[in-house]
Formats: sequence, structure tokens, C-alpha cells
Amino acid sequence: MMTTSPHPGASGKDKTLFDRLWQPEARLDVKGIRLEVGHINWPQPVETRICPDEHQLSLSLTPRLEHTRLSYDHQPNLHPLSHSGNLIFFPANVPFSGRSEGGSQRLLICRFGNKALAGLGLGEAGLDKLKLTVGLDVKSDTLRKTLASVAQEILNPGLAGERMIEALMTTALIELARYLQGHAADRENFKGGLAPWQMRRIRERVTSVDEPPPTIEELAELCGISSRHLMRGFKKSSGMTLYSFIEEIRLERAKALLIDTDTPMKVISWQLGFTHPSNFTIAFKRAMGVTPSAYRSQCAASSKSG
Repeated sequence: MMTTSPHPGASGKDKTLFDRLWQPEARLDVKGIRLEVGHINWPQPVETRICPDEHQLSLSLTPRLEHTRLSYDHQPNLHPLSHSGNLIFFPANVPFSGRSEGGSQRLLICRFGNKALAGLGLGEAGLDKLKLTVGLDVKSDTLRKTLASVAQEILNPGLAGERMIEALMTTALIELARYLQGHAADRENFKGGLAPWQMRRIRERVTSVDEPPPTIEELAELCGISSRHLMRGFKKSSGMTLYSFIEEIRLERAKALLIDTDTPMKVISWQLGFTHPSNFTIAFKRAMGVTPSAYRSQCAASSKSG
């Protein structure tokens, strides 16, 4: 396993290694912001240490590497690695560590100093733990689309291209500041509970039909907090325990599968995360008073009679 640094801005030996891996396609400097589009072939697997000397926005123009996880410091026991997204904000002089399975990746990298952030409240003093954590997976379609337009303009410049990119980057930095400040405001307004963005992430993951039910640890990583804080905050915000919420969603999904599909019980059991069909039967009967097979039959008979 090779250890390297995934973005420009590292120093010494790591920077030399990055330069050897990084293959730029196009570069442009606009109003103190350095922009690069390029690709890189990471070792498989790869562990990273990132401590840029400038602020960086990194947009993956190809899918983010499999199982990419990052932490904003080097104390994994206190701050476990979190899932990262296709858009990441790396503040200057803040160490990050991470790991992924490696592979090929194409990136837009925007590097800039504090001057570009003047008046936006994103200097070093304005970046607390929450902003650092949500910066690992910036879920802003506006920002993502704006940066994708920047990349396209760099690769295929049109009329007044530099002026267009300057305007787009101004929009991008304002959107970044609003995004991070918005999450900070959520935290202030919901002390003791979970912020709306955390509740949204939990609901989106729990209700996903493409994956089995998540573990508490996975949900805690998605929210950038400890499992204990997650369970306590969820109860305060929703009035019910997180376990109860997960079971409620799983029950609703089970009922839908039983009513709307002919999926075998064994497959439904597996899709819902049960280790054995008998466990599914026991849990369903405890909640509904009948077995899954009886529930399916009753619903089918009711549908025919109606």
C-alpha cells in the first residue's frame, strides 16, 4: 500500500509523488484562483494525508473512488473517517487523512488563498468542526453545476472565457460560504438535537431501496458525529428512537414488497437485512400480528374482493 497526497498543495516528498501521478490537461489563473483539470491514477489501495497550504475545492468529474473516506484530522478514535462525496472543500493548513480503493480519477481542482474568501466568513477562524465535516461531502447541486461549468469552460474556452470563469468562481465561492454557514446555523438552531441536513441524510439512507438497512455506525459517519450523539440527537429531534425509526421504515418497505410484488419471502428477508427468513417472520408477526405469508394472502384476497 502506497501513501501519498491526493491534491496539489502538499509539500516535500508527497508533492513530488503527486507531481509524478497528476497529469494536468488544462490550467488557468483567474484573479488569484488557480484552476486545473486533469486526471490521476491512484495506487490500489491508497492511503492519503492532505494538508494543503491553500484552500481547495475538488470536484470529481468522474465517480469518486470506491469507498473513499476522509477525516479532518489524525485522531481516528475521536473523529472516524467519513464518507466523502464528489465535491470536497479542503481548508488551508488543516490536516486530513483518508483511504480508498484507488483507481483512475479526473478532477477539477480550484486553489485559492484567504483573499478570494474576503467577506465570506471562511477564514481559518471561521472554520469550526461542523464546517470541516460537511465540507467532506458538499451536497450542493448549485455549486457542483457551477464548477462543472468552470471545468467545461477551461477545457473548451468560448468568447470572453476568462471573464466567464471569473464570474462562475465568484458564484461558486459565495455558494460554498452559504452552504457551510447554513449548516452552522442549523446547528445553532437545533442544539441538543440533530440539524435538518443530518435528519435528511438519515432519512435518505434509511429509506433507500437499493441498500440493506444501515447500521448506527454508518449513519453516525454520514452525520459526522458519534453514535451516542446520533441516537440522543435523533430522539430529541423526532421524539422516537433511531432503532424504532429504522424498524418502522423497514416494516413499511416489507409491507410494500408483500403487497406490490411476488418476491419470495427469502429474497424479501435478505433485502431487508435479516440474517434468516425466520427472523423476518418473527419480527413481522410481532409488529403486525400475522406472518408475512398470511399478510400477503389477506391483502391479495381483499384486492380481489374489492
